[in-house]
Amino acid sequence: MSKIPIAIVLALVALTATASSCAKLTIKTQVQRPSSPQMTDEREGVWQNAIAASGSTVHVVWGTNTELLYRQSNDEGLTWSEDLPLASYGELHLTDPIVASGNHVYVVYLRKLHEARDWCCSRTLGDIYMRRSTDGGVTWESDQKLTSGAGAFRLSMAATDRRVDLVWSDFRSGKWEIYYVRSRDAGMTWDSERRIVQAWDNETNRPQVASDGEAVHVVWMDDRDKNAPCYTMRQCPEVYYIRSTDGGETWGAQTRLTFDQPFSGRPDIATLSGTVLVSYDEDIDDNRSHEQHLLRSTDGGDTWEPSIRLSNAPGSSEHSSLIASDGVVHLAWRDRRDSGTGEIYYRFSTDRGATWSQEENVSKSGGHSGIPLLAATTHYLHMIWLDDRTGTFQIRYDRRIFH
Repeated sequence: MSKIPIAIVLALVALTATASSCAKLTIKTQVQRPSSPQMTDEREGVWQNAIAASGSTVHVVWGTNTELLYRQSNDEGLTWSEDLPLASYGELHLTDPIVASGNHVYVVYLRKLHEARDWCCSRTLGDIYMRRSTDGGVTWESDQKLTSGAGAFRLSMAATDRRVDLVWSDFRSGKWEIYYVRSRDAGMTWDSERRIVQAWDNETNRPQVASDGEAVHVVWMDDRDKNAPCYTMRQCPEVYYIRSTDGGETWGAQTRLTFDQPFSGRPDIATLSGTVLVSYDEDIDDNRSHEQHLLRSTDGGDTWEPSIRLSNAPGSSEHSSLIASDGVVHLAWRDRRDSGTGEIYYRFSTDRGATWSQEENVSKSGGHSGIPLLAATTHYLHMIWLDDRTGTFQIRYDRRIFH
């Protein structure tokens, strides 16, 4: 399937943002346009999408009912290639199914799909397959099968130099557990998969991974503490953490990070040269209105500061995306304060998450906007999200200069 390349012309105005005295970077804010450019035009809509970046190249992948498609920009989002089919069969799963490191790009997705029912509902499970590019997304190698058991569901991937770390929630035993697999030669070969979090009566789900040199950090939501039920859950979850300090060879103790009821979950994680940051949804009032909270460790995960609240408005603030790049921490989430349908909001920090910019509505669509995802190139922050302002959910894209 071929489409006309998208040319995105951005009008920029340099506004110096408030930053702490220790910040090395100046954030410049782009003028908000009436609507952000639409990247896709799929008749059936888009439900699966992801973004990654390295150097000056941005990579976007998304799924339709029939195939996975890929597009790249080698000029930091100004112009884009045509659509390239990556797989005619497979399911892309949030939240980090594509990562880039140098000229290496990795995309993972599920195949051998089948349905299995957990305590909640029917889930589409499968084995994880990977396609790799070693030339910045120009050409792609044949797929590799990375897992067995056909029980993989939600997954997250990170890449540091020549090591690639992949975690996922797995239902092969009839209960949710967290597995890990790594490559130490830039995706050419992979070690055997390993279970790093075992479940007994509890559910372990939504794992997220971030790498920082030899350190590998993983967070997930876990209901082992037997909190009271909430929403449709048997017990309300808390956020847990585990790390490896030797590149995934061995793993330390599992640490509970939140002690809040009724709900703490949907975590994301980012690292910044020894600082570990975790964003998550929290509902402390049992009013079905989540807010964004942040946890921070400045000693690589040894100790954690008290959480700080990053959203505070009527309506739910949920499903965050957190990244750190070149000294700046970026957070985006879906926010229902302006309408019941949701808009995309954003904040940044130039002092490793200690203080944050003002909240800002990025999407301004008036319709349903959700699942914001972030990536950073040399000079720009890039964001995609799903938006139904045209009648079906399509990918919207925007960028801003932050260097």
